[in-house]
Amino acid sequence: MKLREYQLEALECVWNDLFKNSESLCVLPMGSGKTEIMIEILRKALSLKKDFRAVVLVNKINLLDQTYRRFKVLGDCVSMFCGTRNKKDLTAQITVATIQSIHKIEIQSLNLIVLDEVH
Repeated sequence: MKLREYQLEALECVWNDLFKNSESLCVLPMGSGKTEIMIEILRKALSLKKDFRAVVLVNKINLLDQTYRRFKVLGDCVSMFCGTRNKKDLTAQITVATIQSIHKIEIQSLNLIVLDEVH
């Protein structure tokens, strides 16, 4: 998918913030493509660092399923971790998880934690 100009600008700002400050916040309206921006950030990180690992945290089961399906565009490097789905795979480079299922799990050598739909 080709990103729109404002999405490319957001991607660049987040990417630069991550290197400059080790954290970033991206706020965009519903339907503006935040997930697409996240996918491109992860794609870029995967291409630059072969042992890159990230966790994408969501706060609801329906968001978990939706996010996992969208992130599968990145390939087999994406897994799901959710107690109620009986899926507890932390072996992939990118794990999409519910905060409720993973909050007590220690994950080794993470490069990035992404919080989606934080209210």
